[in-house]
Amino acid sequence: MTVLIADDDKLARYNLKSMLCDLDSDGLILYEAANGKTFVEQCRRLHPDIAFVDITMPHLDGLSAIEQCREYTRDTQFVILSGHSEFGYAKRGIELQIADYIVKPIDAVQLAELMERLRDRLAHTRKNRNMDFYMWVHQCFQIWEEAGYCEMPGPGPDCGGSYYGFRFFLDAGPGAGGYPAAYLALSEGLYAVGRGCLDRRIHYALRESRDTGLDFIVCCTAGELPPLRRRIRDLCRALEGDGMAVSCLYVAGVDLWQLYEELKAVAERDYLRFGAPDSACAFHELTFTAGEQNVLAQADALIEYFQQADENRYLRAVSALKELGKEPLPQLNTGALTRALGICLGGAFAWKDLPELCRALERHKSHIFDGAQSSGTDKMSYATEYVEKHYMQDISVVQLAEKLQLTPNYFSKVFHERTGQTFSAYLTNVRMGQAKRILLSRRDVLVKDVALMVGYYSSRHFANVFKKFTGLYPSEFRENN
Repeated sequence: MTVLIADDDKLARYNLKSMLCDLDSDGLILYEAANGKTFVEQCRRLHPDIAFVDITMPHLDGLSAIEQCREYTRDTQFVILSGHSEFGYAKRGIELQIADYIVKPIDAVQLAELMERLRDRLAHTRKNRNMDFYMWVHQCFQIWEEAGYCEMPGPGPDCGGSYYGFRFFLDAGPGAGGYPAAYLALSEGLYAVGRGCLDRRIHYALRESRDTGLDFIVCCTAGELPPLRRRIRDLCRALEGDGMAVSCLYVAGVDLWQLYEELKAVAERDYLRFGAPDSACAFHELTFTAGEQNVLAQADALIEYFQQADENRYLRAVSALKELGKEPLPQLNTGALTRALGICLGGAFAWKDLPELCRALERHKSHIFDGAQSSGTDKMSYATEYVEKHYMQDISVVQLAEKLQLTPNYFSKVFHERTGQTFSAYLTNVRMGQAKRILLSRRDVLVKDVALMVGYYSSRHFANVFKKFTGLYPSEFRENN
């Protein structure tokens, strides 16, 4: 937290610095100004979180200086310092939205209480400002997804940087039952990263996209990006394990529309993550050759067919992959690829060359139905796993039946026999379970946004289904728990 002390009395500045260091020696960065003019210059450069300002200073009095600073420091909490109770300044202080007024000499207990109030007020202010950013991002993306480019709903908050979008992927092996818990853990971890962003005055938004990805969007400077990327990479690594891999690809845009278009490009070639050297990579730094991209795309396809227990298409995909081995693959990260195949296919693969890998994949076809015998991962188990991973999207019986090469009627009949529920009831149960978790664990998310996050594009319809499911409307459920 940055604190600026403006007072022409050097001893007074020293005493206040000492008292603040006693309160929090590690968490505060302290600066000084000896007159009003210097204070304005420092304020413009530093954008302090808190500013202690003496009323009577040379060159420019404290209130006039604050008035100038208000033009470019919206969030700064200004505290007036004075040698006596000059209540005549109170009215003008109110007009300038002064956070507090403190009389010198300053009492240590009084200062501690004041700092606690200012921290709470700062957190509340930043949270409100970030909510404006969050709502603007969601509105823009929702409009563009439904209607293509059109005018933005308002200019958006002044972020003072570029836009960065991190698209996250959870890749799981066949029969991995921990996907919903991992997805929720990732969401909660990103909200923790977001709280750290607010401390550094970086706006962020978290949204579930229709492309099956989870997007973390921030507006920051290029210098603020590296530590943020490290935190996200550490989060991905912390969530890996038990047949699960977490990764992300990130892109940048000079404005929000460009970022939206860049994230669409990620969705179209999301298979490039299988060749990424790190769990948090810049999408445009993955400069694979056309042949290498084809290898990664074919690997993505065979993973899908294996997890669908579709042996014929799996073997065709392996054959297509083998044909690609005739081209040189100089930049392909073979370690990352074989690791991804091992997680997603439930096996262990090593790289000697592509033909050898393909022979190992052909042998691995004998395990394509293992899940059906050991953990119930047959076509219906694939269907339930698919719902748990994609509940936030439009899912229908026809869509899943086509994926599994079954007729819709046969799929519905077998699904009911296996689960004891109709497909519609099962999907609703999953969505309502996730909605309850989000309502309780992420109380800053509006109900209408919870509806979008679990697959309902009408908040009224969501509220009615939720009440039928729980006996309470979403807002009532949140208030009562």
